[in-house]
Order: sequence, then C-alpha cells, then structure tokens
Amino acid sequence: MERSDLSERYFEAFERMHYNLSEILEMLHDDNGDAINDPETVSDIVVTLRQYLNLEMDLIKELSKEFTNQSQ
Repeated sequence: MERSDLSERYFEAFERMHYNLSEILEMLHDDNGDAINDPETVSDIVVTLRQYLNLEMDLIKELSKEFTNQSQ
C-alpha cells in the first residue's frame, strides 16, 4: 500500500463517519422535525453511534499498523 492509498483509506473512513453522524442526527428527530427526548431512545441511538465510530477508528488504527509493517 502506498502512502496515498493510506490517505485515501483514512478519508473513506472519515467520510463514512460523517455520513453516519448525519444519519444519527436525523434519528434524533421525529417525522415532524422535533427532537426526540425519550432518554432510553436517545441512549440507544448514542450507543449505536459510538459502536459504529469505534469500528471506523479501529480500522484507521489497523490501517496505520498495516502500512507501518509493510514499510519495514
């Protein structure tokens, strides 16, 4: 993997995170655009977002390790 490939993979991961942040924001509102205020529902949505973001961040760390190991 070239350094430019690594950069592209980082960008793709952050692009997916950005997309999902937008989706989560939509999930935090009802069909009328009003914010959902049920603590359990909001908590579930936040947990889902954290899990997804953690996966992408782990991918970024692994890509870095892969690139470093390949370069040695």
